[in-house]
Amino acid sequence: MSKLTEKEAWEIAQMIRPSLKIQNEIGFGDRKYKAPDIDIYPDDKQYYDSRNREIHLGAHGIVDLFGIQTEEEFLSAVNFVRGHEEQHCRSTASKPYRFGIRRGCEIVLEYISSREESSKRRFRSAKDYEEFADKTLPSLGIYVSWKRLRTIIAGIANSIEDGRIERIRASRFPGFEKLRLIHRAAFWEDGPQFPPWEKIDKNPGARLSVITNEILSLATCQLYNKGFISALGEHPVVGEIKEIMPHIGKGVMAKRTRDMSDQVVEISKKLAPLIYEVCKLSETEQEIRKFLDELIKRIMEGMLDGEPDFDLSETDEDEDENGSPLSTFPKSDLVITVPDEVFDRLSKNAKGKGEGGIMIKREHPKDDDKKENGSDSDSAGEHNKKDGSVAPEQEKSGKNNSGETDKKPESSHARVEGENADYRLKADEKMVKEAMEEAAREVNEKAKQEIDSINTHTSHAIKTAGPEIADTSKPVTAEDVKDICPAFIEVKRAYKLIDPLPTVLAARGKALLRKNQQYFKSLSTPNVSYLDSGSVDASRIYGLSFGDTEIFRKKGIDKKFDGCCYILLDNSGSMSGNKRTEACKATAVIEESFRGLIPIKIAAFDYHNGVIHEVIKGWDEQMRLNCSWNFCLRGRSGAGNADGYDIKIATKELMARPESKKLLIVLSDGMPAEASAGFTKGAIREARKKGIQVSGIYFEEGSIGREAKQFKEMYEKDYVCCELSDVDSVLSGLMKKFSRS
Repeated sequence: MSKLTEKEAWEIAQMIRPSLKIQNEIGFGDRKYKAPDIDIYPDDKQYYDSRNREIHLGAHGIVDLFGIQTEEEFLSAVNFVRGHEEQHCRSTASKPYRFGIRRGCEIVLEYISSREESSKRRFRSAKDYEEFADKTLPSLGIYVSWKRLRTIIAGIANSIEDGRIERIRASRFPGFEKLRLIHRAAFWEDGPQFPPWEKIDKNPGARLSVITNEILSLATCQLYNKGFISALGEHPVVGEIKEIMPHIGKGVMAKRTRDMSDQVVEISKKLAPLIYEVCKLSETEQEIRKFLDELIKRIMEGMLDGEPDFDLSETDEDEDENGSPLSTFPKSDLVITVPDEVFDRLSKNAKGKGEGGIMIKREHPKDDDKKENGSDSDSAGEHNKKDGSVAPEQEKSGKNNSGETDKKPESSHARVEGENADYRLKADEKMVKEAMEEAAREVNEKAKQEIDSINTHTSHAIKTAGPEIADTSKPVTAEDVKDICPAFIEVKRAYKLIDPLPTVLAARGKALLRKNQQYFKSLSTPNVSYLDSGSVDASRIYGLSFGDTEIFRKKGIDKKFDGCCYILLDNSGSMSGNKRTEACKATAVIEESFRGLIPIKIAAFDYHNGVIHEVIKGWDEQMRLNCSWNFCLRGRSGAGNADGYDIKIATKELMARPESKKLLIVLSDGMPAEASAGFTKGAIREARKKGIQVSGIYFEEGSIGREAKQFKEMYEKDYVCCELSDVDSVLSGLMKKFSRS
């Protein structure tokens, strides 16, 4: 069975959306603050939008993350990600979380300063650290920008915090425990490829990569990565991981975010020498930059939701009172030594909760414990006792778990791991597979029942915004523009409008619509009667017979905004995924916020054996459901782009409109072919000479690249080059300025 397609995933997402929102409300029912909104989108991002207080779930990303094949698997994956994000909103306090990351970065930079500079540097402010990383260190032959260093430390913090909040979630919400097991098993099964010993020995960067991978696996799965013991069980890197393991364990078991952040700082302190070695230039600056970028990419890929920013105060934080040491799987590699009183409390809390748990050790073992559990209690190959979820390591019996006699270990724990590596690999794989299959049977059965009970007809819940008004304007034909381009076709909508606008976008559009309605209403003033001066009101002359002189009136001004707007949306092959989603979200907000106020046409343009315009929304068309959002989900995808022809065709259409003010906006993620850039520049100049305001918006996913310069040269004025996330605000700003002109 193959993975669900993006279309199939989105259809299921639409079906479960109402249920998703209800479960989200229930999930925050015990909190005093208002629950954040939640919605699902056709992209690959999972994050919390703190500005709009919305949990953003990406349907396509969920399918790719977990290799989803069925409806039931998709629903359980959505519930896992939802639970993960909800618990972040409940338990990840922003201030201490950010403090831990920043302080970790500062400690690394303080260490580098102590190694590279003869006198101790005094960092007086946060800005001093950033300038030291970005400006001073490159001159010393050390390449690590503040941004790159912060991403590395943030990756460590996010790994541990993910483990902490998922442990809390599994303890508080019983249904989440099996969801965590199933979906973390998918991560564990798809473990990293380990570099050869020689590379780790010679390349500190490879060693750092191994360590950060194990931090993620130990924190979220409480197991070493799949195949780690087999590949590197006897390598000294195991000792480095063991050295930071207590801090990983304490971070995962932390009661509050602040306690977790303290452990991130301690890990940063221990890794500072290694990070320093990684950032020293060995051959060329370009090589180290490339390596750091690859390392950061791997760290970001390992995160479920990127670096969280949940704007949660410490006073509202959902603390972990019980401190349950539940691990993801029935057995754990994660070991933590705790004070005696903490051990006793955790042992008491764990009673009756079944098998499995993080391996907790008493700081001062009792004589009975020593006798029962053996003297060598640090072997990484040992697991929890079968009869409790909080237990010291197994007794050393002279035989391994397969019944074979172990060789006497030498001086290092790594040696023991190496000798048992084959068994450990098979045992872990078998344990993960069996646990996942058992949990999946139960979870998928519940998911099937839930899907069967969901009402797939949600149209009755959609509030209409007035009667639907069809577009009566004449379609543009090839005959109409034969003097402009050799081949042209205007494509009408070939799909039904069935998808409601996501809650956050609908709310934003509605709020802006109210503001625009107030503004347009203010342009006109009503007729005023009963005045003692002004124009005579014939209907009031009779008042003179009994001395009433208020027979005058002032005629109101019936002023209307006389303008129209044509939005051209790039629909070339590169406009897929997040680019398409963000651009359509921007036009969707415009469509809602100027509904019934200004004639607006939105068309997607591309080029394939001729110029193609797909009409997203007609000039006077008003539909109950948003046209732009439905195009995002169901509209066709194009091939290339030939902006000059598109601008010329739009210009001709605008000149045929009766409005006095005309605006043409071009939204694009790339340049036309170099050969046609000059042609496009000429088309823009020609439109402006005819009185049309032409504005270009160029966007990229991430930092702005070299094409921005070419875009500026092409448009000369009235252009904006921005990151993809800013398209919405830029387009709204342009429309507001135009409508107020």
